[in-house]
Amino acid sequence: FYLRLDDAVWPPPGITAADPWSMVVPALLVLASGAAIRAAFNRVRAGDRTGQVVSQLAAGGLVVAALWLQLGAISELGFSWTGTAYGSIFFTLNGLAVTVAGVGVLVAVLNTIWALRGHHTPRRHVAVHNMARFWPALIGVWVVVYGVLHLAPVLT
Repeated sequence: FYLRLDDAVWPPPGITAADPWSMVVPALLVLASGAAIRAAFNRVRAGDRTGQVVSQLAAGGLVVAALWLQLGAISELGFSWTGTAYGSIFFTLNGLAVTVAGVGVLVAVLNTIWALRGHHTPRRHVAVHNMARFWPALIGVWVVVYGVLHLAPVLT
């Protein structure tokens, strides 16, 4: 944010901002994954192992699709992380969002494996509860990064 205050134009001259519309679909996929995680939590509490597994796989699949689209769009940008301070900040913040989303997918996969092994019951499902608590943070990071990197340059 300090870098933004130093420049009258953002992104700096010579750098074309990423198209914010190319990032809308990944953001919506991540938002939709929150509903799937909530469904998984509700399903485990109801004793519906199949519903839990399907919901967790759906959430993980939605985030994987968002990551694939996001990384594809970022790879086509005309600047790198080593060229300017803008590139460094841009790729660092995107790296944060991708890392948090990757952790979420890993947690969903592990919870799915544990569910298939019968580890979760309506009374014993703290791992699913923790996943359901982590997911809003995943969504929050993704939305903030999207807003800062993709919407802010268009709105200013």
